[in-house]
Amino acid sequence: MHQRSAVEPVEFLSLWGRALEARIEAEEAVARCRAAREEAARIWDRATAMGLEAARMREQATATRERWRSHGMIAP
Repeated sequence: MHQRSAVEPVEFLSLWGRALEARIEAEEAVARCRAAREEAARIWDRATAMGLEAARMREQATATRERWRSHGMIAP
């Protein structure tokens, strides 16, 4: 028959306390990671919107340049 080594109550409570602290730290780390991921998504969305706006402005500038060129306002 296999005999377990006895764990002193103080040692058990110490280990239990350390395990609880580690769990709390892990949960806090998960929350920080989630917040960072959400912030990164907001930044990505903003950058995407800015890129789309820049593309729209570039198309508008090209159309204006072509219109001016067709009216002889600028050289071809």
